[in-house]
Amino acid sequence: MCRFTYIVGIAVAISLGIGSGGWAQDDDPEVVGFSVAKKDAGSEFGQSYVPGTQAGLHIYLRVALPKNTILNVDGEKTSFQVKDSGNKELSADDNSNMSFMASIADDKHSVILPVQCTELPSAGATSLTVSGSATLNCGADAKTETVAIAIKEGDELKLGPVAAKVMQIGDGFEPDSKRLELESKDSFDKLENVVFIDAHGKEVETSPAGSGSFGFGGDMTYSKVYQFKGNPAEIAKAKITYFQKFEAVQVPVEVKFGMDLGK
Repeated sequence: MCRFTYIVGIAVAISLGIGSGGWAQDDDPEVVGFSVAKKDAGSEFGQSYVPGTQAGLHIYLRVALPKNTILNVDGEKTSFQVKDSGNKELSADDNSNMSFMASIADDKHSVILPVQCTELPSAGATSLTVSGSATLNCGADAKTETVAIAIKEGDELKLGPVAAKVMQIGDGFEPDSKRLELESKDSFDKLENVVFIDAHGKEVETSPAGSGSFGFGGDMTYSKVYQFKGNPAEIAKAKITYFQKFEAVQVPVEVKFGMDLGK
């Protein structure tokens, strides 16, 4: 019989398949990893004896939507409950920051959701059950169009449904690359892909290099960073693929697992 055991200074951790790529796309929600760490009695901030790790139970839940393109997670409409085999209920932390903590796969068909509890399972527990639901915002009906642009700091850009302002142009993270920082009142999640084109009609190697947001309620400001090769002054067009439809998909979750992550 497997039992959850807590040792001072050690976190029991199992991690199978956390990351992007290679995931099956047609299965039910599953737990792909978890860890437990005992609270450091001398910590004022909830740290565990394991360096850099918060005390408590950390569960990593994978949700797949093979027919949808996942854009983000609605933390306010996502909630989970955790119970151990001894019927002890473990209070899950607030999910309001779930959209920042979630890890969406490169193909945008699955996502890893972190479920965190400050309490540890009871002594002798042999399994845990995660129940609740996740609300995933998805895009559909993608459309591609090419528009004329000029990249200059302070200028406004119209990228499909997103009106953005060029905040900064600087050196990129790779040799001979440039970094373009945009800001908008529209979410950049509406854009599936952006590729810059130079004055000769050649597509420029373009890749996303970060994103963020700040604000409250309906008054949000979004930022997006793109990295590209070449001279910003020579960029003449942008090929934009954006979503024309959006939907919120609620996924019910009821997963029981043991120490080997089996159901």
